[in-house]
Amino acid sequence: MKSFKPAFAVALTFFLLGIVAGIMYPGEWILKTLKEGAGVELSFKYIYLHNLKALGLIYLASIVYVGLVLVLANGYALGTAIVLALNKGLTPLQVAAAIVPHGIFELPALLAASATGLVTIGYVKSRRLRGLAVIVTLLVIEVTLLAIAAFIEAYITPVIMKLFGVSVGPMG
Repeated sequence: MKSFKPAFAVALTFFLLGIVAGIMYPGEWILKTLKEGAGVELSFKYIYLHNLKALGLIYLASIVYVGLVLVLANGYALGTAIVLALNKGLTPLQVAAAIVPHGIFELPALLAASATGLVTIGYVKSRRLRGLAVIVTLLVIEVTLLAIAAFIEAYITPVIMKLFGVSVGPMG
């Protein structure tokens, strides 16, 4: 799928621009939302279902190019969360310990969902059933990556965070 790589690069660019914007101009409404959501139990089921909804929405919206706005917003939320964590006294290493273990699976899955959405119509039109099979295969891979990320976020990230001296609990 030749068009997937450029589509992924576009999604990654929007995500990175969102992170930069979130770091430079953290939105108070995002900070408030993050603080309110900090008390939510981070169970595997909750995380996985939340991320599956995000993946589905990003994929479907990306078919009509609106998904890039969602990717930008996710980057913005991450950038703002980084600012919030740093303002609460966490070190950059502690912030990385909270994000990287599950993020290395979750973020590529969400960006790939956007790229998959961006190429869906054109690829399916040009390849018919083969295109549909490729799209389904990509979505299965993305859903699997989210399952891995949710497992790590629910069970491994809290342990890593404690190793780095971060108490796991509400940020507010």
